[in-house]
Amino acid sequence: MNMTENSSAERLELLLKAYELLSDITPKKYDCGILCSSVCCKNNGSHGNDKECGMLLLPGEKELLSGAPDYTFLNSANETLLVCDGKCIRELRPFACRIFPFYPKIVDCSGKYSVRILPDPRSFNICPITNDFRKRKARIAFIRNAKKAVRILMRDKMILEELIKQSDMISDIEDLRKKLLSADIKK
Repeated sequence: MNMTENSSAERLELLLKAYELLSDITPKKYDCGILCSSVCCKNNGSHGNDKECGMLLLPGEKELLSGAPDYTFLNSANETLLVCDGKCIRELRPFACRIFPFYPKIVDCSGKYSVRILPDPRSFNICPITNDFRKRKARIAFIRNAKKAVRILMRDKMILEELIKQSDMISDIEDLRKKLLSADIKK
């Protein structure tokens, strides 16, 4: 894989290419927001009532999206969380919103990366697509474009590192969820 330390302008170009692949395609052939009144775009309290709910940004996304109205950026030492009021300019959605309720599972296989697009366990309590197995299947074109977008983003070392970090975090959440469910079943 051709992965380099890109300049800020090159990183923004990769982000825009990935955004383009996911600009007009969604997991379903219809607007899945009609199933739940777009609950994923609302503060759903999944982080507790005193916590902001938002999407983790990839390197370069804050710069790319900073001109958008109604976005708030919360910064910590190593990450930026984008918080919105539930309304956005669709063309200015971050990558995480474009693939939600799925996430890219990235596995390093001796320097070659395997990419799978999987249901995000953080969506299970709010998204009808991922909490109902009959609705879970996403369009093949969406999965294909999401994988292509991830592969484009992986060309940048900083973005790749963040994608892997987020992939590992979400995988840990899924593993914990499975252990908790297994423990409940054994009771």
